[in-house]
Amino acid sequence: MSDLSKMISETAYYNKMFKAKTYADAVESFYGKYNYIFMEMNDRAESQAGSVDEKYIKRDADTENTINSVKSIINKNSKNNDGVSPVQDRPELSDAMKKIVEDIATDFILDIKAVYDADGKKLPRGRYLMDLNIYMVMYVFPGIIATGREFSYYIAEMIGKKWPETFTGNVLGCADYDTINSGFKRRFCYITTAVCESLGKGDDCEELNILRSFRDGYMAYVPGGGQMIQEYYDTAPRIVSIINTQPDSGKLYRELYDNYILPCIDMIKNDKMKECMTHYCAMVKNLLARW
Repeated sequence: MSDLSKMISETAYYNKMFKAKTYADAVESFYGKYNYIFMEMNDRAESQAGSVDEKYIKRDADTENTINSVKSIINKNSKNNDGVSPVQDRPELSDAMKKIVEDIATDFILDIKAVYDADGKKLPRGRYLMDLNIYMVMYVFPGIIATGREFSYYIAEMIGKKWPETFTGNVLGCADYDTINSGFKRRFCYITTAVCESLGKGDDCEELNILRSFRDGYMAYVPGGGQMIQEYYDTAPRIVSIINTQPDSGKLYRELYDNYILPCIDMIKNDKMKECMTHYCAMVKNLLARW
């Protein structure tokens, strides 16, 4: 309980570190402090796996070794350096093993709830719940996955699915460090990419291609443009992460598309580059002010 209480107490501190320049160090620091909590959950799953059909379990002797640096773990388990998640082809668990993982996830969530109960606090709502959700997605889930153990992703994913049963809200998406960190590399079109994905548009859609050309062919060369891109590089992934924790995220993305993305596309097509840059930056400032 005291260990989880300490981890929850650092929510605000680590969320402030979710920036391009500091995220890697923040994750490594977080993992160094709390990896034993995540290892214990995996130990529990593995200790109960004996009664489960082995064909549902991937065993890799390499992943049994504890690695102190989260960066080493990430590099070891990734398919490549482009942020491709190493867990896409994991096998489906048997029903018995799913129940074991579900019990572990439920107990972990209830332990977090107990932290608030012990402190005499109400369960977080509004902005406080949003901050906790971000913390779970940006640090706790990657920390669980980074153990490299055979049930690590299953446990993290199940916690995300069970989360709204105790903390009113929506299901939390689960991703590893590489997948999240790769978002920083998408730079100026990061929010646009998230908007277009929410609307079912592909990575090569007209909107993204036009804005990428605008970034590389215009914004990067105007005075102050490079600095704006770098500042955006630090803030955009956080904005998208916050939107993704909102129950009406689809509506929010649609509003961004109608009020900002489409007008910017029209401005570019009409050779109004400066106006486009001003309008897009206004979108980012408005989102930052809101969250």
